Amino acid sequence: MQVAYQSFQRMLVILDEKANTTFKSIATAELTLAFVLGALFCLARFTAYILDRPRKLFCCLETGRWFRFKAAYKAHVTLLNKKKKFGAGDLLK
Repeated sequence: MQVAYQSFQRMLVILDEKANTTFKSIATAELTLAFVLGALFCLARFTAYILDRPRKLFCCLETGRWFRFKAAYKAHVTLLNKKKKFGAGDLLK
């Protein structure tokens, strides 16, 4: 009986050591994967935010409006120049 008890105690010590190291490595791996998943989720949200909005490259400093296409920007500037030339004042606002 004493021999079985000692063997069981040694087996528990070995199992405890192996289980602790395995558990710590699994917990570390799961934590790392959770952080990577969180980072990928944030990157996906940021990418969706960027891609949902078109790039606007042209800005009219006079009015503060942004334009996606150069032709729309030029048309806006042309209308502003006509407004100034003819003194349309409040008509085009």
